[in-house]
Amino acid sequence: MIMNSLLNTQRLMNKQVALNNRADELLGLVILSRQCSHIMNQQLIDIGLNFNHWQLLLLLSKKIVSTPMQIANYLHIEPATVSRHLECLETLKLLKRVYNQPDRRSTSIVLLPAAAPYITQGLEGLTEISNKLT
Repeated sequence: MIMNSLLNTQRLMNKQVALNNRADELLGLVILSRQCSHIMNQQLIDIGLNFNHWQLLLLLSKKIVSTPMQIANYLHIEPATVSRHLECLETLKLLKRVYNQPDRRSTSIVLLPAAAPYITQGLEGLTEISNKLT
């Protein structure tokens, strides 16, 4: 009985250590993500974008999302925030919103060819960041 109690205590301690290690790894990923976002913002500011704008362009180019609501859900951000980002990118003529005729509340986002160099530049920036980290 004492042996079972010791084994259970040891298992519990092992689980706690594993959870702490996992939490440390996740925190490291969050910090790395924020650092990359900051560096990308510095690189993209010269072309009039920020990391959030570039991220939207990349998601659209990979056809992961195609509507404002999908973007909001995918990135876990407010629809109003998505709308502001889309407005900025539309002003830069990098995308356009296409309103579905019967119900104008439903909108699709179309990436324009002018967005390609911005996407490429951002990917090159991420590669550069990644190379510096290794």
